[in-house]
Amino acid sequence: MRRAFPSREIAALAAALAAAGAPPRAWAQAPQPGLTLQQALDAAADRSGGVRLAREQLAGALGAARAARGAFDPTLTSFVTSTRDNTLGWTGRGADSVLPSRTLASSYGVALERRFRSGLSVSPEVRATRREFSPDATGRNNTASVSMVMQLPLLRGAGGQLAAPERAAAATSDAARADLLHATAVGALDAADAYWAYAAAAERLEVQRQAEARARRLVEQTRILVAAQERAQADLNPLLAALATRQAARSAAEQELVEARSTLGLVMGLEGDAISTLALPATPLPSITRGAGAETGALVRQALERRADLAAARQAVRAAGVLADAAQAGTRPRLDLQLSVGYTGAVPGEAWSSLVTPFYRDLNTWSASLEVSWQAALGNSAAAGGAAQSRALQRQGQVAAEELERRIRAGVAVAAEALRHGQEEMERADEAVALSRTSVENEERKFQLGMSTLFDVIQAEDQLTGALLSRISTQQRYAAARARLAFETGALVRDAGGRAAADASPLAESPSPPPAAAEASR
Repeated sequence: MRRAFPSREIAALAAALAAAGAPPRAWAQAPQPGLTLQQALDAAADRSGGVRLAREQLAGALGAARAARGAFDPTLTSFVTSTRDNTLGWTGRGADSVLPSRTLASSYGVALERRFRSGLSVSPEVRATRREFSPDATGRNNTASVSMVMQLPLLRGAGGQLAAPERAAAATSDAARADLLHATAVGALDAADAYWAYAAAAERLEVQRQAEARARRLVEQTRILVAAQERAQADLNPLLAALATRQAARSAAEQELVEARSTLGLVMGLEGDAISTLALPATPLPSITRGAGAETGALVRQALERRADLAAARQAVRAAGVLADAAQAGTRPRLDLQLSVGYTGAVPGEAWSSLVTPFYRDLNTWSASLEVSWQAALGNSAAAGGAAQSRALQRQGQVAAEELERRIRAGVAVAAEALRHGQEEMERADEAVALSRTSVENEERKFQLGMSTLFDVIQAEDQLTGALLSRISTQQRYAAARARLAFETGALVRDAGGRAAADASPLAESPSPPPAAAEASR
């Protein structure tokens, strides 16, 4: 039968034994401010390389869309011309029958050209001209003309074909905007994974520090017992070995925290000095909640509606389809209708007012013309080849979008299963921690009754430390699974007034996983 230890030995070990069964201190409850998960996601959404690149690509796409709209901007042209024509004329009067003749003409006017998306083009023009003749003519002749030319394509270029580049550029800019949302989601996922790794490293360090403190207290109390000749000197050796092991584990945990901080800082886009002073995480690792979650089929439908990369792929297909339709229309022959109308007025006089009076006096010269032209390229290989290339690009985009949709369906199913398994693993980890604490308490009571040794208590405490560390790793995997499911379903980002913003609420709230994942393909 094991001997009962003196009361002084039991009293000396009471504090250490009580600490062995106590849960680790929560680092997130420290009074100093820390780094929240939302702050980490916001920094990654603003500074990460992928997001900045996508932002510049969106700026380029918006510029291209504006340039495409420029094809329908009206063009205003003003002009002023002056010509002088010197010629020789014959009068039929002998030797002096050849006389020089001079004509001086000055014109000014304005012309407007406007193309519409329907294919119609309108070109009005206003022109005024003053002519001076010498030597026979006297005075000045002022003429004014107003004309308008309208051209309407009936085959090629009709029905908005000319607006195809503008519509394709608009779809491309929408795809670039969706790409920015997806890049923000990718950056937020990377930041969430790095943040949870940082949080887990901080908790593991706290567990190792407390384990080291407990081991050190056991050594100190045993030294007191050895000095009182109530324990043998040899009893210190295993305790010192356990303390050295705990010190090594604590040092490794400190290095792990440094590395996790650096990884998170890089993902957030911080510089070296800012990374080294990054605060400890303030958002705790999530815990499981009870209750039924959404069906996997519903999660898949949500993902197909909200995933920004799928929206970008669909917009790319739309842009390719617009260009393909325009290229196909380019294989048709041209059939254009052109209508011209106008009038000309003439008023003699030298006053400056005579330059404008022809616009509203003596308007007896009207003109109008109607022209129908037809043009066809024999063979038309260039247009047919371009249309075939455009259709091939459209089909390539459709294949890429279909493959992406297939991967999204599979990704949601895998993420839902990972979350469910993570919940089960969390339940087992909680159970292991609870049983380990009970084991420590039992060993303490047995030790006080002389039915257990100090080394049995140390072994139970080691098991509790291992269970706590295992639970932290389980929490980290569960948090990562939560972030992955939020990413797969498109819940990690939102459009905040045209600006891509990361949303940490689906990660911190930690809702229950879906009850079934077998229907992911529905």
